Amino acid sequence: MQLLAELTLIFSIAALILYISARLKAPTIIGLIFSGLVVGPYGLGLIQSESDIQVLAEIGILLLLFTIGVEFSMEKLSRTLRWIILGGGAQVFLTAGVVTLGGVWLGLPGSQAIFIGCLFSVSSTAIVLHLFRDKGQLDTPAGRAGLAVLIFQDIIIIPMMLAAPYLAGGPEAAQGVGWKLLKGAAIITMILALARYLLPPLLRSIVHTRNQELFLVSILVICFATAFITQLLGLKLALGAFLAGLIVSESEYSYSAISKILPLKKIFVSLFFISIGMMLQLPFFLDNWALLIGLTALVMLTKLLLLSGIALGLKLGLANALILGLSLSQVGEFAFVLSRAGNEYGLLTDDQYQIFLGVSILSMALSTYLITIAPALAQRIASFPLFSSLACRFGNGAEPVTDAEPSGHLVIIGYGVCGRQIAYEAKQQKATFHIIELDEALVGAARQQGEKAHAGDARDKEVLLRAGTDKAAVIAIAISDAAAAEDVIVKARKLNPNAHIIIRTLFISEIDIMEQLGADEIIPAQWEASMQISKRAMAAFNREHRKKPLPV
Repeated sequence: MQLLAELTLIFSIAALILYISARLKAPTIIGLIFSGLVVGPYGLGLIQSESDIQVLAEIGILLLLFTIGVEFSMEKLSRTLRWIILGGGAQVFLTAGVVTLGGVWLGLPGSQAIFIGCLFSVSSTAIVLHLFRDKGQLDTPAGRAGLAVLIFQDIIIIPMMLAAPYLAGGPEAAQGVGWKLLKGAAIITMILALARYLLPPLLRSIVHTRNQELFLVSILVICFATAFITQLLGLKLALGAFLAGLIVSESEYSYSAISKILPLKKIFVSLFFISIGMMLQLPFFLDNWALLIGLTALVMLTKLLLLSGIALGLKLGLANALILGLSLSQVGEFAFVLSRAGNEYGLLTDDQYQIFLGVSILSMALSTYLITIAPALAQRIASFPLFSSLACRFGNGAEPVTDAEPSGHLVIIGYGVCGRQIAYEAKQQKATFHIIELDEALVGAARQQGEKAHAGDARDKEVLLRAGTDKAAVIAIAISDAAAAEDVIVKARKLNPNAHIIIRTLFISEIDIMEQLGADEIIPAQWEASMQISKRAMAAFNREHRKKPLPV
């Protein structure tokens, strides 16, 4: 009962603070951390014991890393490989290196300085991608470069977490690193090999039941069981969760998995950030506000200069390089995950941890406004004579960093008789189209014919995005379930206000409601059938009438 009371109190206060932060257009993460500060022992003291909340927060970390693994597809990696390796790699290692040198200069032990460098090298995937999507910047050169850098940061956090105990243990712990790495590689290879052959038929049979609850529970079992097995074999739970996501990412149902687990992830990850706020000591923050503001400015300026320089070197162009640097200059949420490992192994003192929390929170809050003004600010800076000459030297052209995402195309939802006919007509006219279909057998048949077919429920936002529904010119809904079709109309219209949505329905009575939901054209099968029957009946009548002898 105590846990239920604590959760009720936490979520009640969090709801109020998140409402205020939404009105102020502040990041959700900042609102959650502030909620934890309010209810925690250093705020109002409403919750003194954090142990129960910490357990739920650990589940949040597992789900967070699982979804990162699911989103990390080999297709996405191959499309942005150059920018991931050169852009992301250079940014992380240079930032970590500069911060490490600064820490050593201040007298910190080498291992501790390296760990702090790792903490400040990552940026906030949640904040950056959310604001890029909202402002339509995700498909700009800076947006695509930023996505590639964030992918590298999300992946490198796993090796950083695995390295934490060796940084804490000194030379003695480092002696066993080779054996640990070899053991880890063997375990990872075994898990991935088993998953490649066992998981696809298992997920296929689960999807064929069309039971959404069974699918969700099965995905959670894959996540937690893989994490538990890796821990039993001597590796970190976090690595197991990431591996589980990587396993699912190679399945055609990966986007359905993300959409199903996303609500759970948001709940538990919210508790994780609330638990971070509980550990933030407000008296320390107030006593050292000048130091925290100075360090925040120094960290953000360092990341801005390094990332902009790397982008210029990769021929992104001055304005886009500045947008990229301004947008990714904050400290990210995965630094909080990594900081837990630092606390666990004694790599951070209490004061250092409080300084890290203060700098991270301030940088996240500032980045919301920096990302908003980044395009205008970058253009203004690039127009100055000194910077204009620099732009000419490095090239103003923006090099494409990813293959073009589907846009201006046709999305066919449902690949039954009607859907196949639409696809046939589209091929005859050489139109680009993507297919969304729940039945795996129909998806397989479409892929064998070379079609771009995506398995999953079109009511899931992630599945719609996979087919580029947000950029489609026309969306044709050819499914027989009226309730599901109505849900698809609402979600497709929300994703793409400008698309022409055409839908087949069974009954004339459904036309009005589908128009209200956002469909542009509704073709009722009842009306089409009645027209065809009436035409054919009259044609048959006329034929039979002509056969009769004329009256004498």
